[in-house]
Amino acid sequence: MNKPYFFTWSPQSNPINIEIDKSLKHHFISKNKKVFDFSSISFQASFGLRNPTITKSIKSQMKEFSISSPKNTFKLKEDVSYEILKLLKLKGKIFYTLSGAEGIENAIKVSRLTTNRKVIACRKNSYHGATLGAISCSGDWRNKSVYTTKDILRIPEPTDDPTGIKTTEVVENFGPEKISAFCLETITGGNGIIIPSIKWWKAVSKLCTKYKIHLILDEVVCGFGRTGKDFGFQHFKFLKPNFIVLAKAMTGGFFPLGCIFIDQNISIKFNKTILPCGLTNYAHPLGLAATRSVLHIIQEKDYKVNYKIIENTFHELLNNYLKNQNVLSIRKIGLMCAIDLKYAIPQNYFLDNNFYIYIKKNMIILMPHLNIKQSLLRKEFNRLIKVIDNYVKDI
Repeated sequence: MNKPYFFTWSPQSNPINIEIDKSLKHHFISKNKKVFDFSSISFQASFGLRNPTITKSIKSQMKEFSISSPKNTFKLKEDVSYEILKLLKLKGKIFYTLSGAEGIENAIKVSRLTTNRKVIACRKNSYHGATLGAISCSGDWRNKSVYTTKDILRIPEPTDDPTGIKTTEVVENFGPEKISAFCLETITGGNGIIIPSIKWWKAVSKLCTKYKIHLILDEVVCGFGRTGKDFGFQHFKFLKPNFIVLAKAMTGGFFPLGCIFIDQNISIKFNKTILPCGLTNYAHPLGLAATRSVLHIIQEKDYKVNYKIIENTFHELLNNYLKNQNVLSIRKIGLMCAIDLKYAIPQNYFLDNNFYIYIKKNMIILMPHLNIKQSLLRKEFNRLIKVIDNYVKDI
């Protein structure tokens, strides 16, 4: 294949290539076929591939102004910032970015500036973004082929250390006085829907308090209603994050925008000191307009009622599917799940059967749109089971 642009995460001679001609609410048209999006594209399209509420908000903002200086003040910027803080139920400030990776970069920078320490403690089975600092914190295969930065400490996986004892030993043996922050996905997304135990999180929290180590939570995938709560960390009420990195569903994927929550104790340190962080499209008004719609959508009564219905339906379907002979295990929370199959199934097979699904070896990640109707979710899930069973029959 010879195109005048690069394909991401692919060999250019044989890339993963998915043609798209048009998008509908929960499907896209590819080669005249209607393909169901079962993974919210790359987990960002939480509110469908077409959303009139978000689109209308962006168009409305365009009538006022479509671009601004990073130093401009305007009501939308202030209102959205306050609304995010209100939903987080935390005191601090918001720093805007264009992506989750930039959020991780700036969180690391501010943490190092305010602790005068360099080392960032991260998990191996993690992904935080493709920029150099973010990929250095990441531990999956995408970390291996680039010259990553130093000063990274790998801690045990919560699945291997449910009590946090090993993690505590690693940190204390290394020297906690050298560690600026933990950078951790609250709930792991694309690497397998890993939900750390309460004991593991309590051990991490205890280390943060005892040794004054910052806690950077990566909520790029599990934020904005994906887990059944507004944010993933709200499942662990004792957690006191210093930074929370948000992106993806923050605009429903309709505009590239992200942000970092930075707690009050850190924020105040820059009242009289220059904050050495900034981006050309900081707090872009069109992105903020999309975010305002997302914040309103997830707080609407009708949305919450429908979410509960489809969450219960999704878990019921998954619990029943766990009995299937082709399934090894299922991990789930809210409207996100990982299904470990006995066999690896190529993505092209799913595309040929009109499904777009995020795949990693023999694991498939399902993250249906948060505003899908129960009947469509049930219909497409049952069809998916048949598609998988048919593939296995032909092996």
